[in-house]
Amino acid sequence: MTKAVLLATKASPDTEEARKNRERQAALALDKGAQAVIAEFAPKLVAPNAPPAVRRRVEELASRATAQGIADVLRGMAQRPDSTPDLPRWSAPTMVIAGEQDQLMPRAEMEKIAASVPGARLEVIPGAGHLPFLEDPKTVSRLLTTHLRAS
Repeated sequence: MTKAVLLATKASPDTEEARKNRERQAALALDKGAQAVIAEFAPKLVAPNAPPAVRRRVEELASRATAQGIADVLRGMAQRPDSTPDLPRWSAPTMVIAGEQDQLMPRAEMEKIAASVPGARLEVIPGAGHLPFLEDPKTVSRLLTTHLRAS
């Protein structure tokens, strides 16, 4: 790996409670359809003060999801292994990007990753939620470009 960017993610596995909730949501998607689950989590994908155009874009993208696709993603996240022991061994320049108002991925998770990867830097996007690349694409693009072009 030459360089790494981690955006709105975590290295630790889900708690038992979170795993059960993901399974409940997966079952709901398969039983009631994708929209039943999307209605539950879509409002949390962006910051509370996200512009209406961003909210509409998220809703439009989410409307393309299938029930099976959502169930598979949720179950995949529930089975996420604990990668935290691997982080101190990373040698690639790493940037960790967090949304200041992320309701799904606590900033503490992103801070733990940045503190565990040698030389990593944490960038917090002001006013953004879980999808900073949609909420503030110019800032995210600038950060990515700078990070990837750095020698």
